[in-house]
Amino acid sequence: MDSGTLDYERIWVTNSLRGMLAATVRVDVLTEGIHSGDASGVVPSPFRILRQLLSRIEDELTGEIHQDFQVDIPPNRYKEMYDLVEAKGQ
Repeated sequence: MDSGTLDYERIWVTNSLRGMLAATVRVDVLTEGIHSGDASGVVPSPFRILRQLLSRIEDELTGEIHQDFQVDIPPNRYKEMYDLVEAKGQ
């Protein structure tokens, strides 16, 4: 029911949903604590490394997901959608 229904008079079945990715990411740049005066500028920023990794998936300016994660919608899904719209109009 959480994927959407047109009415509460019949049971609706969802047969496809958008994908989801869940991950736990850890960025380590040092094996021990170092004073910033000794390592500043030499040690990369963990945040910047993570941002670069995330940018490989999503453009942070537009929110667009990288083309490698896009898929074509199967033709039968279009037919199902049109059939549903027609059924709703009756």
